[in-house]
Amino acid sequence: MKLKGDSASGFYVDLFFGSIPVSTQEKSGELNMFVENEDYSIREYVKDWKATTAVQKENSITLSGIVKLPRLETDLSIAVIYEIINNQVVEKRIELLQTNLSLLYYSINTSLYSKDPPSRFWSFDNADNKGGVAYESYPAAGYMIGDSLAVGLLTDAGNRNLWTRNIRRRPSAGGVGFRAIQEICDANLYRIATQTDRKDGNNFVKLTFGEVSDFNHPKEKMHYKTPEIKEWKSYHGAEVTNENGVYTLKGKKATADMAGFRLPFNLPDGFYTIRFKHRSNHPVSLRLWKKDGTSNNDVQGFHYQTNIPSSNTEWAGLEETVFLANTEGGITNLLIAASNLKVGEPYQLEIKDLEVIQSVAEERAYHQLRAGEKNTKRTFIFVSPAKPTLHDVRLASQVYLADGLRFKGTTEEKCLYSCYQMLMWITSADNFTPLSVPSINYAPDMYNRDSFWSQMGIYDKESSEKIFNAWAATQNDAGTIGTIITPSMGSKELKGNDATLEFLWFALVNKRQYGTPPPMDKITKAFNYMLNETDADGDGICSARFVLGQNDCVEYPDRTSSLAVNQGMLAVTLRVAQELGLPVQNGIIEKANAAYRAFYDKKRGYLIDNKEYPYVITFNALLPEFVSLWLFNELILTSEMVNNTLDKVPTRNGYSPLIFHVKDLYFTMENKPFSPNLFWDNGIYYNAGSWMREEICGYVSGLKHGWKPAEKRIIDRLTAEITINPDEPFSHEFLPYDLTVPNCWWPSTRVFSWNVFVLKALEVAGMRKPDQDPGYLKYSIPVEK
Repeated sequence: MKLKGDSASGFYVDLFFGSIPVSTQEKSGELNMFVENEDYSIREYVKDWKATTAVQKENSITLSGIVKLPRLETDLSIAVIYEIINNQVVEKRIELLQTNLSLLYYSINTSLYSKDPPSRFWSFDNADNKGGVAYESYPAAGYMIGDSLAVGLLTDAGNRNLWTRNIRRRPSAGGVGFRAIQEICDANLYRIATQTDRKDGNNFVKLTFGEVSDFNHPKEKMHYKTPEIKEWKSYHGAEVTNENGVYTLKGKKATADMAGFRLPFNLPDGFYTIRFKHRSNHPVSLRLWKKDGTSNNDVQGFHYQTNIPSSNTEWAGLEETVFLANTEGGITNLLIAASNLKVGEPYQLEIKDLEVIQSVAEERAYHQLRAGEKNTKRTFIFVSPAKPTLHDVRLASQVYLADGLRFKGTTEEKCLYSCYQMLMWITSADNFTPLSVPSINYAPDMYNRDSFWSQMGIYDKESSEKIFNAWAATQNDAGTIGTIITPSMGSKELKGNDATLEFLWFALVNKRQYGTPPPMDKITKAFNYMLNETDADGDGICSARFVLGQNDCVEYPDRTSSLAVNQGMLAVTLRVAQELGLPVQNGIIEKANAAYRAFYDKKRGYLIDNKEYPYVITFNALLPEFVSLWLFNELILTSEMVNNTLDKVPTRNGYSPLIFHVKDLYFTMENKPFSPNLFWDNGIYYNAGSWMREEICGYVSGLKHGWKPAEKRIIDRLTAEITINPDEPFSHEFLPYDLTVPNCWWPSTRVFSWNVFVLKALEVAGMRKPDQDPGYLKYSIPVEK
């Protein structure tokens, strides 16, 4: 770090890697911001800010100054602190304070800025980004100096720096697919210099906090002309004609389940309304594809606008909204297609009155700066020897974020930790409650199960308590805890799944780990509901309508007692309830434990997952054993049961399937243990896909029972997560077990949160220490033995 400038022109900091210039703030200043009062009637700007004073210590530089805002009758105190973390990472912390006005709203940005043109710019999902808004699976961006040095700009988690990646909401009843929300926070969180910017010598990567884009009251609307019919590109053999503005898409014999046309538009990043009328005897589907893409990898929007009902007699209107990013100044193709086709059948789809309209947002500030309360934004800049590849920039973005946050661990552990951090958001501009989303694919939904396992993997008292309280607020009169919390739309999904059980576990961990008093009225209601749903007759035998675990791809309206995981979950939850002070007798706990053990088939030599499918083995069945070890250091199963089951688990390239056929490995349509309408290719999802969290928890159970391969299997599984696909060195929803299956690497599995629980599993295994997490010493209390 080199301090530049003086008290007259202003101080700023330039960064170097050895003698190589990395970033300069000479032109852009250390930050830019705008400030508004409560009724948004006055706005003042702070442009290209530089400090009036500077203090340099051994590994830090503090820049500071007072900015006068005369129209608002207030002074704004600004401090920017640079601190070297290690040879690759610098923290840049911005602190704001004002004491004259009860409340200010502000938006602030800070940049990486290269005086010389970088060899290329990159973002997490694009190793050669041509510029514009970067909205991707993990927020990170930077540039390359030559072909061997990567520079990156990173942010602290959204629940601390107060940002969200949410751009959509669930549909109202009867709707199909997600819709873009009309007010988007942080639409420009990451912006990369465009080709025009670069020609003008502006080589930047910018982070912007606290800006909300209002599309309810746009500055202007821009209408895009429908392309000439000669520019339309057939998709799966469709033909098109135009008669008096009615476009007819048809084919004599369908060659796939969807056929239509791609219409090329030159659409910049932004918010779009797409509307038209349609008429067909088949449903309609929409996609927005980047450039000439034709696969799911290239979908930019309308991920779930599929099989929209149509009519072959009456015109039906369709209107969808979408936020489009990552266009990089290129072509976006709008696919309009007839869907749900049978191969060989004729089809026809008529459309008219097509409109593509961009709404240009009115931007305003939404971060709050209250009188006397200091606000802090933490960012991190890294410099690392790297190749200009997805592997290198993705891995560096995770490892160096973990370093910046002072997390200690292996490379694999750092990836799990950082993926979790980048999936911790705020809920909305008016609600700063943390939102723990599973991945960008599942966003904006916070799932009870996913958020529970994510919170249990790290040490963060504030987020753990707030997310627990958010779930507590979903409890209905019966005592049920909700399954989903989703911004801008309600959720009435309350049922007898594992959500209410894990709510009780959540309360126990918060009590032990942070000293948080459980809300016993809600705890009692939840426990009584759980008993009514799983053990109504009080005999310790679980009889439930849902799978109380991960493999929840089948339901039992008439209840079932055939599932090992359900029986084990009941046993563990009875023990949790007793620990929370509820009147649970040891006798009923032991009955439940004995019933869990009874799922072991001595002749077959493994724990039966589901008595209706005795040829199925799963890690799910071992999860209750792990939870008992984690929460109570108590064994329920015998070593014979655990170790013999694990001996039956196949392994390949260091990882194993979550659920599999004991002889054939993969399931067929005839022997699948799923609902009739569900099936996946070999090695995909629940047809023997590999799910890290449950797999490692199973191995830790084996370790505690003396299973000799356990430690190696744990290490191998961690390594496999970030090495099996060289381009994807991050946490996944699942890994495909058969890599020969076409398109087995689903884009939707990228950067997944709940695998961070593996850090806790490693603690249980004795392979990791709690104080390697920066939150441990800050938040934890001594655990009573």
